[in-house]
Amino acid sequence: MQEFLAYSQFETFSTEDKLSIEILLFQLVQKLLTFTPPEDDTVIQDKTALVLAKKIADLIEANFTQYTLNPFEFEPNILSIKMIAQQLNISNSYATNVFKKVYDKTPSQFLNELRFNHSKYLLRQPDLTIQHVAYLVGYENATHFSRQFKRMSGLTPKEYRR
Repeated sequence: MQEFLAYSQFETFSTEDKLSIEILLFQLVQKLLTFTPPEDDTVIQDKTALVLAKKIADLIEANFTQYTLNPFEFEPNILSIKMIAQQLNISNSYATNVFKKVYDKTPSQFLNELRFNHSKYLLRQPDLTIQHVAYLVGYENATHFSRQFKRMSGLTPKEYRR
């Protein structure tokens, strides 16, 4: 920069001086470019993560809906992140990391919220047993369902029904 200021004091420039100034300006631009963050790559990665996380959420919801409409046709493992990741041809850990980055919760937590909300609706149906409700929302074990329900609501399914 000091060299550039020294050149600017002269009124006329030789060809050699003009080339030296161009080189200095080019070097200055290069230096300035090193200080700017590579925004485009970050934005692209964020958009890609957002799209992928949305696909994961949509598949979890679709599989959950499919399962709850006819649980006797499907195994509860269609609700697992392993199955979702296989459907998208990505690893379980990558699917979990991307989902958590975007939604600030794991796919399992997202699924448990779906199960919890649907189970509240089903528990209002007096003809369904708690064991049947547990099965309908993807739990093979009613005790595990009851523990999860209590953890999320502060009430057991039986208490919630009253």
